[in-house]
Amino acid sequence: MNDLEQRLRSALDARARTFEASPDAWQRVREREPRRSRARWVLAALPVALLAVFVPILLTGGLGRNSAADGADDIYRRLMADRTPAGESVTLDDPAGGKLRLWFARGEMGQPVLCYIAERAQPYGACDGMIDTMSTRSGWFEGSTARDGASRVMDYGVARQGVERVGAVTKSGKKISGTLLRPQGAPFLLWTVTYAAQDPVSKAVFTEPGRTDYEMPRSTLTMRSRDDQPAGKTIEVAGGLTVGPYKTKYGRALVWLRQGKHAGSVSLEPQYLLKDAPVHLFPAGDRAYGAARKDIAQIQLSVAGERETTAATRSDPWGLGIVLFAIDAQEGLDAGYRLTAYDAAGKEVWHKDWAPRQRTQPNYGTQIGGTMTVPSTENFGYGPVRLRFVKERPSNVKSAYNYMICTSGGVGPEGDENGGCGAATFDDLNGFSHGTVHSFLPEPGTTISYGSARPDWESVDAVLKDGTRIHGSFLSAPGAPARAWYVKYPYGTQIAAHVFKVKGRQLEQVWHTRHDCWGAKPSQGRPHALTRGITALLHVNNCLLFAKGSKRLPGYSEPVPGGKLRDILAAEHPLEWVQHKTDWYGFTLPGTARVEVALKGGGTATADTVPDPWGQGVLLFAGAVPEKAGKPGISWPGLRFTGYDAAGQVVWTYKPRSPLD
Repeated sequence: MNDLEQRLRSALDARARTFEASPDAWQRVREREPRRSRARWVLAALPVALLAVFVPILLTGGLGRNSAADGADDIYRRLMADRTPAGESVTLDDPAGGKLRLWFARGEMGQPVLCYIAERAQPYGACDGMIDTMSTRSGWFEGSTARDGASRVMDYGVARQGVERVGAVTKSGKKISGTLLRPQGAPFLLWTVTYAAQDPVSKAVFTEPGRTDYEMPRSTLTMRSRDDQPAGKTIEVAGGLTVGPYKTKYGRALVWLRQGKHAGSVSLEPQYLLKDAPVHLFPAGDRAYGAARKDIAQIQLSVAGERETTAATRSDPWGLGIVLFAIDAQEGLDAGYRLTAYDAAGKEVWHKDWAPRQRTQPNYGTQIGGTMTVPSTENFGYGPVRLRFVKERPSNVKSAYNYMICTSGGVGPEGDENGGCGAATFDDLNGFSHGTVHSFLPEPGTTISYGSARPDWESVDAVLKDGTRIHGSFLSAPGAPARAWYVKYPYGTQIAAHVFKVKGRQLEQVWHTRHDCWGAKPSQGRPHALTRGITALLHVNNCLLFAKGSKRLPGYSEPVPGGKLRDILAAEHPLEWVQHKTDWYGFTLPGTARVEVALKGGGTATADTVPDPWGQGVLLFAGAVPEKAGKPGISWPGLRFTGYDAAGQVVWTYKPRSPLD
């Protein structure tokens, strides 16, 4: 086999849609998320050693400045002082002791939050902002009642309305059933899973009609790797807040959890521990906590140069040579504050000032061209919504530049301004950039999808699962490297795909936001037999997949919601094809009796077609790859496909422009 044919082999593998992620794929995905929303995931990806610096905590509400006299109703009134209920509350028996009250609410900017009150001997509670995950996840973790000494505990979280069942898998592999709660008037569902503390949950499993089960690892709650091991007893330092040492692959770390959720980390390695400052403070709503050098006896917090609060430190129980503290911060720290440390004699040993928090946009690079304003967004959260292009220099490619598209004006999960940047792909035939920005008031709120536009796109639509289309538009600015596209729709609408009309082409370009074909459950009916032991089966939402024996083959075809497989084909693109090892298979236009593929260097193979049994308006085929292709199989470029009718006459020819065409 020559070098060309060796390089060409990737074509049909690429058509199988089984791509290897690029080294920066995860970063690019996260760049499309709201800036504050990403922080939770960014921390999970960083070495613990890097967390010795200030770590922003994604929490609203308070740790509950609760005294022994505070009752659950007192805490509720305090938490809801600047929030409005969003549905009924539910009260559950906590297997670890006491009760747990859960309810949804809306913050001052209308953002949804989940609130809880742990009704114990000394009750406590808080309200936490939620990351918007409705379009990509069936459900997610929000907390746990796990604590030392409890034999049975309960994890809980949020699920979207379409979920019909929830369960979990424990560390030992045991499957257990969960409970779905549907509070009247609530925007989401609640779920709980109760389990034995000695066999903790490793993942939650969510079931939606017509889809394979969605799995959410519990590590998203605690941010602990399966390799992390406790290195000492965990202690409770405030209502629902615990802290304990862990041994990780990056070294020792001190980790705080609040109601089971990750709240902060500090490296205990000598080269990082308290290296830059003798005190590390973690603000969380109306409380602040942290670690300090062992000679620090007292911490003073002065907010906005006015209110001062002091707290004594306590020695750590693990012999680590540090002290711990928790301090009242009920005024909040956004207005700026001073942190002062004193020794046992009352002498000041250190202080530092933090300036008031400013509403500034992150600097991702140099802006190129003018700023584009989305029409009718003057009152959109922190609107108006603005889009702009920036040019960044990748750290690993000194001589090249990348473009990014940035947004501002929406509301984040904490009620602050939601802004960020994501990759802008406007000169790639197979590229697609997509981000969202939200406003939650007036209810039900509004979401704007946006991205960079190719020059040959003439229109854009967002498509719902039932095929309904919402029309979008384009924006441009002088000097900008490309246009931007956007679509507005009610918050909570589940968009299945974005569709673009391409100039000079019959077929639309489709980008599925929800790839239901990936996890589709089979429709009723027997698989349709082709040659070489290959079968085809139509799944829900008209997803076509292939199998050989009991093993699913690579590749799938997924039309626009509400459409059929016939909608994927036209004279400019007369067949869909996939190759796996020595087989190639797919479907083609009506009137095609036989499909032939020819390699650039010679070698051909043919496959006869058979009607599809589902009324999708296509013909199916399967056959062997060309013998001259050798062991690797068929590859692009230089491929030529030809379709023949029953009389042997050519009805179409096709040369792919790229591996994904």
